Amino acid sequence: MAFKKNLASSKDDNISDWYTEVISKGNLIHYSNIKGFMSFLPNGWKIWQLIKKELTKEFDQRDILELCLPSLISQNDFLLEKKHLEGFAPELFIVTKTSNETEKYILRPTSEIAFCNLWRETLRNYRQLPIKHNQWTSVFRVEKNTRPFLRNSEFFWHEIHSCFETEEQSNDFAVDIWKLYQRFIKDILCIPLVAGEKTEAEKFAGAKTTYTVETIMPDGQALQSATSHNLSQNFSKAFDIRYQTKNNDYQNVFSMSAGVSTRIIGAIIMTHGDNDGLVFPTKVAPYHISLNCIFDDTNQELNAKLKELANKYSQKYRVHLNLNKYSTVEIIKNSQLRGDCCVLLMGPNDLKKNEIVFIDRISKQKQFINLDHLDQKLEELFSTFDQKLYQKAKAVFETKVDFAQTFEEFEQKIASGKFVRVFYCNEDLYEKQIKEKTGASSRCIIKHLDEQTQERCFISNKKAKVEIYFARSY
Repeated sequence: MAFKKNLASSKDDNISDWYTEVISKGNLIHYSNIKGFMSFLPNGWKIWQLIKKELTKEFDQRDILELCLPSLISQNDFLLEKKHLEGFAPELFIVTKTSNETEKYILRPTSEIAFCNLWRETLRNYRQLPIKHNQWTSVFRVEKNTRPFLRNSEFFWHEIHSCFETEEQSNDFAVDIWKLYQRFIKDILCIPLVAGEKTEAEKFAGAKTTYTVETIMPDGQALQSATSHNLSQNFSKAFDIRYQTKNNDYQNVFSMSAGVSTRIIGAIIMTHGDNDGLVFPTKVAPYHISLNCIFDDTNQELNAKLKELANKYSQKYRVHLNLNKYSTVEIIKNSQLRGDCCVLLMGPNDLKKNEIVFIDRISKQKQFINLDHLDQKLEELFSTFDQKLYQKAKAVFETKVDFAQTFEEFEQKIASGKFVRVFYCNEDLYEKQIKEKTGASSRCIIKHLDEQTQERCFISNKKAKVEIYFARSY
């Protein structure tokens, strides 16, 4: 059962207007009076808390310990790592007025420096390694063109920071977290993805290697959804983080960092939402069931039955109980906008018949279900819900992925909103030209080619070194 007036905008016709409208009517955020900053409303924050819950299970299995570090970084410390500064200097919030007139402070854009200061002062010897830390926090980056979830001046994320005795251990852990992100985004969030390495031009400043997970939005634009970095000894040498080895000498640690931010909520919204509102995978849906009274909100027997059902099903599902009188159309509309997995409605006549009206978020078909069969109906819905979401998203994904042999072909496909795979010589000079001419950036290297390859670069006609995706991006 779908109602045309849920949203004025169409996702297919104008995804930008649709996105703005759906996050507003879905009550996820409230715009603040400071550009790039927003308030998370309860439903929006619930999604982030559920993401946190799922990832924390995985972190606990890896013995990653949670902590919390300061929000301010000394500008003097920041200047120690010039590669880091090159990546973030244009977008820093600098605190210029403090009681300390001689030093400026920076609101953290990321926390490598804070972790480095902690480890430098607390790490003594090899028995303390490996160190695996994580914090859930917010970071700050000045953004000119802001978009809720996708690009904010303050955003929330988790950031893993770990250090090891060897580079192999550091890189292996970075790869392990990268693979964890892939499983999480595909299996929990039901979003198709492409994963690989960033080029030298696009990798995190200060990293030896950046591993990325890229998702493709329905308009063909890429969204960097998760990254994991092998930092080698770049930060430990700059900040003099050393430990005493088994041989009683001193060595700099090898470190890594990784993170997923609230940007991933934007990916969920754009991937799964439709012209009736929000749609969420079951593990991160604020509500699984919307349970509602219709026609007579003063009927004590009806209200008692609905409370009984709410108590029963809240043991297994997240239930939103509404005993206030709204029209059926209004209830369904609000439930669809909110992204509830299903809406259940019961009036006095339904109670007499021992049945309930059942509408799931994917099919939107209205069904009358006998209460004796409701358990089974819900089991059937939730056992296939995520699979259906993923298959629907994958069908769209496959229409956006393409291959180009020549630059002319590449230009045409980028202009038509494609996520384009090419063979590439992997030289920074051409990457800059591509961005200037098409607006597309390299997203991820999916394969390094051997010396015997016969493949030629799509733009330079030199011998190709990598197979890589390019796309315009958020």
